[in-house]
Amino acid sequence: MNYSTVSALAVVLLAVGVLGGWYISRESSDHGEASRCTQARQAINDYFEQYKDTDPQSGTAQEQAQARQDTRTALNVQVQNPDCFSPKERAQAQSLLDSMDQTAAREAQQPAPERTGCFWNASEC
Repeated sequence: MNYSTVSALAVVLLAVGVLGGWYISRESSDHGEASRCTQARQAINDYFEQYKDTDPQSGTAQEQAQARQDTRTALNVQVQNPDCFSPKERAQAQSLLDSMDQTAAREAQQPAPERTGCFWNASEC
């Protein structure tokens, strides 16, 4: 599974999580819990709004890395707030986090592409 697939799934999952969290926190009678859930939902909603129209393969390497980090953060918000999200939503978020870790580990094991040209090898100038 590549990052674009994981990112697309994350966006869908986060949208569902925001709606589910909204419903759960509405039913909560504890104002402290509702406030925490509201903050968790808002953090995920902010992420969703920022990246909903973004192609995960576009942008610079730095922008892609930032998007991956923001995705991880939003998924962790969902995983770490069991009172705000259903077990299924948290499990889906954890599964996406695990997939992201596995993809990153696979990519880290692949050899770097050979760099040629004048910039990389002065003898070719």
